[in-house]
Amino acid sequence: MTAHLAEAGQVGFVSLAVAAGVDLPVALFAGGETGMLVVDAAGRDFERWSNLATVAEQEGLSSLLFGTALPEQADEAVTAARKMLKKLGAQHIVLTAAGADSTLALRLAAKGSYSAVALVSPLLTEEAEAFATLASVWIPKLVLVGSEDSQGSATAQRLYRAAIGRFVLRQFPVSDRGSDLLAGDWSRLVIEAIVDFVVYSCGNGGAIASGSG
Repeated sequence: MTAHLAEAGQVGFVSLAVAAGVDLPVALFAGGETGMLVVDAAGRDFERWSNLATVAEQEGLSSLLFGTALPEQADEAVTAARKMLKKLGAQHIVLTAAGADSTLALRLAAKGSYSAVALVSPLLTEEAEAFATLASVWIPKLVLVGSEDSQGSATAQRLYRAAIGRFVLRQFPVSDRGSDLLAGDWSRLVIEAIVDFVVYSCGNGGAIASGSG
């Protein structure tokens, strides 16, 4: 398989083999040896995440975005995406998710192989599992939330108290939830906060390969 990375603001899709008979379109943004792997299970927020990936690319970071909803084997899809980034030369991979996808991101982070995790307005669908993960994963964690979202702020504070290792909590004066934080009036600062966290936690490194055999 040859993977051509997105360049100069153009988004192209390549096929990612997840399992027998299961292939998903993914977009790859060329950057450095640190890559963001975005978990968007419903596949509804590609444009919002691509705004983040474009800014990240300018700062020397790579990104992988799914171009469609994830199948039932969501864990396998994300694992296959991580392997693709690794094959293309990424040395550090940061799991990034919003809303209810945060639970999946934390579960996968607990399995290792990731350098950090960034969560935008996390909504925990399986709280016991999520908090158990936070108590066992030392990698850096970023949580962004709207301060006027009372439920989100409460969840963020609970995550902060449960986590071990480096934990960064940033609040913005809005009531936006989930991926809406990436599209509102404060979206630029939200995106900058994610990029700054990733660069600080993992660096950006040199340019990764433009393809693989």
